[in-house]
Amino acid sequence: MNFRVRAVLAGLAIPFVTIAAAVLLASLLVWLSPGYGIDEREADPTISDQALARLTANRRGGPFTVVRKMLHGDLGYSMALDAPVADLIAERGAVTLGSVSGGLAMAWSGAVLGVLLVFWLAPCARLLPDLLAAVLLAVPTALVSVAAFLAGAPVSAAIALALFPRLYLFARNILRSMENQPHVLHARAHGLSPRRVFEHALVRPALPELAALAAVSIRMALGAVIPAEAICDSPGLGQLAWKATLGRDLALLVPLTLLMTGITVFANTLSGISTGGRAG
Repeated sequence: MNFRVRAVLAGLAIPFVTIAAAVLLASLLVWLSPGYGIDEREADPTISDQALARLTANRRGGPFTVVRKMLHGDLGYSMALDAPVADLIAERGAVTLGSVSGGLAMAWSGAVLGVLLVFWLAPCARLLPDLLAAVLLAVPTALVSVAAFLAGAPVSAAIALALFPRLYLFARNILRSMENQPHVLHARAHGLSPRRVFEHALVRPALPELAALAAVSIRMALGAVIPAEAICDSPGLGQLAWKATLGRDLALLVPLTLLMTGITVFANTLSGISTGGRAG
């Protein structure tokens, strides 16, 4: 019993420790980077004393001051974009949520269609999703984003093209690994239709692993949204993180790091619950 309690407490503590470590390390990297603390606006003779004092106060204390303010509900003020951090995250979060949701929906739709082609149609049709996935897998996300930008496509399309090959290949391999299982051979030997074999003998036993893949795809989309929004000039959190990095805006980077790390930890937790449920 004591061992189980310790295991549960350790499982609950790991996400918080991961988030805290990510925030502190990211803050220290920015704080110790060359050029941090230098702002060309301080040399502007027309700047007011109040603005100059705010520039100085915003950097005073380094990352620990920023984290301490966050614990008291104050996300701080972004000097790079001249706006409160809370307002920036609230305004741009909706844009990123729409892009990520649309990208995940399109990527999963393509992956499901590809899996259906592989397991239901003629062998000649099975080469199409495999070839498309192989080509897209060899193209970096940044290049896909450039192509989407030149074509006038939305950010969600760039995210979908970046995620589709990974989702399709993982889902295909999960189902293919079950094709030679005894229950699948038994179902085929009894003359069940390919549709019933696919639904009941392949998909249903693989649901926990597919659910884990769905949870991990959230993390994958989060990694793709930053270059996609930065290149496509979409006013979302990805572009905000890019601008904060270029401007060494510690007050903005720390909350963004906390938010993205939290989402990543949440996705990993969902993935672990899904695979744990299968094991149980």
